Amino acid sequence: MASNIIIKTTPATYSPVYNPIEICVFEQDSASQNQTNYKYVITCTLPTGETDTWQVPLAPSDKLLYGWQDVSRFLEKFIKEKLTPVNLDSGFVAAQSTGIIEYTISIESAWNVAGVFTIDPDGVGAVTTSSLYAWGASFDYHDWIDQLNDGSPYNTWICNATNGANARFLTNNPYIQTRLTDLGRINILTDDPANIDELLIKTYDSSGTLINSFVVDNPLGGTPVGNRVLSIAVGAQSLNNINPIYISTGAQPIITSSVSYYTLQLDKTGAGGTSSELLTVHLEEDCRYETYRLHFLNKYGSFDFYNFTSRNELKSSTTRKTYTRNETIIETDGIQYANWNNGKSDYYVHNRDSIKLRSDYVTEDQYTWFKELVNSPQVFIEYSNFKGDKDYKPVYVTTTNWVEKKTSIDKLFKFELDVEFGHINQRQRR
Repeated sequence: MASNIIIKTTPATYSPVYNPIEICVFEQDSASQNQTNYKYVITCTLPTGETDTWQVPLAPSDKLLYGWQDVSRFLEKFIKEKLTPVNLDSGFVAAQSTGIIEYTISIESAWNVAGVFTIDPDGVGAVTTSSLYAWGASFDYHDWIDQLNDGSPYNTWICNATNGANARFLTNNPYIQTRLTDLGRINILTDDPANIDELLIKTYDSSGTLINSFVVDNPLGGTPVGNRVLSIAVGAQSLNNINPIYISTGAQPIITSSVSYYTLQLDKTGAGGTSSELLTVHLEEDCRYETYRLHFLNKYGSFDFYNFTSRNELKSSTTRKTYTRNETIIETDGIQYANWNNGKSDYYVHNRDSIKLRSDYVTEDQYTWFKELVNSPQVFIEYSNFKGDKDYKPVYVTTTNWVEKKTSIDKLFKFELDVEFGHINQRQRR
């Protein structure tokens, strides 16, 4: 009798952590399977440096005697999606030290030995997966199924020299826009950070004539797992914030007022060649209305951005608590009569600001993309603080519905969104 576990289904090498990450195993040795209180013991382990493992004993299923476990709920607590800080001076930055994690899953047999539940009683040892990775994405359910049934799951988003120009940035934004003063970064996923060592930028005027070419070097190494999800400067101001020491071709400013649009592409120097799709960004001008720029977490674990340029409405709702003062005020000299002493008074007042945002006319693809904004759990508004520096304020979306629009039916359409600021403004207390 000796355990002989095989893995029937293993998670994809790269998996979105907010979707199921499932493993299925089978004990082929029937003598082991028939032992008293037989169980599979599944252990999910993060590499050295992390402080946690997760172990769960599983009874075989009734029909096929398989063991099955979803480890995503354990892994997701190690993932953090965070908007990159303001005014970074590098074109490349690890999106977050825990934007992606490495893990392994091992499986052992266990059963009762002399009445004591014992793991690996026959000393065969564990069957262990190869290194696996999970990043902070959450695919729509049917998209997730389609990816798992694909020959190479999630390969579409893995930037490297092999995938070349077919590898996508982690965004569905069909038409990326920015103003000269706008920040903006988009993440990429790679299985080999050494394949991402340059960002190639080309600027064009309104006639499509090339103005200038730039090369921004990636200063990050290829070793840390966190470098497999990189945040890339995309917005005009983010590109112009890059320290010249990272620019090996060209000089600041990268984006000027003469630019109509520009392209960005990741590259590996030498024989490696292109490592990503060609991303096009269009420069837009300020409009007569105040523009509100939102940054929001998309379903791929990156932060998208959009400028709402139509007639937006800033509103504020106030909540107050009141009391009625005593009509008769008695002091040392007797009764005092003063108009300001009588009647109802506020003793606690606070307000919360909100905005009704309206886009310009958008395409059908853009309107579809806005569904990710409606469902986003993290949304920030970009603004200039009292010193004139760029910063972000947290807001949350109060719009709860999204309705599909079709150009063939609806012709022209705009998108409306209601958001509230995350912080309450409090007035003086009485």
